[in-house]
Amino acid sequence: KPGEVQAARLVPLLAAYDVEAVLSSSSVRCRQTVAPYAEFSGWPIQALDGLSEEDATDDSVLAVVDHVLHHEEAVVVCTHRPVLPDPNGRSEFTSRSPVASHSDTLAS
Repeated sequence: KPGEVQAARLVPLLAAYDVEAVLSSSSVRCRQTVAPYAEFSGWPIQALDGLSEEDATDDSVLAVVDHVLHHEEAVVVCTHRPVLPDPNGRSEFTSRSPVASHSDTLAS
């Protein structure tokens, strides 16, 4: 499947950044996206309902983003496009950390 190939391609990219924490929406597709890296690195996937499309709230998402921005180690966060705030419209995100998004879900 194309999504599985894309997820596998994330492994060397995330490894290059020495990602030491894997946070994901509890949704299956997000967990599938980060699973190859989690398996490669040995870091567990921390599945969070507060990042899922169904359960995310402004407070739950901001709590995760705040945690990531204050985390000393590199962290990957996998969520859904409508969940993560637009970094271009939120100065508190862009001033401290680059935020990248992928236009398509990776694991399908």
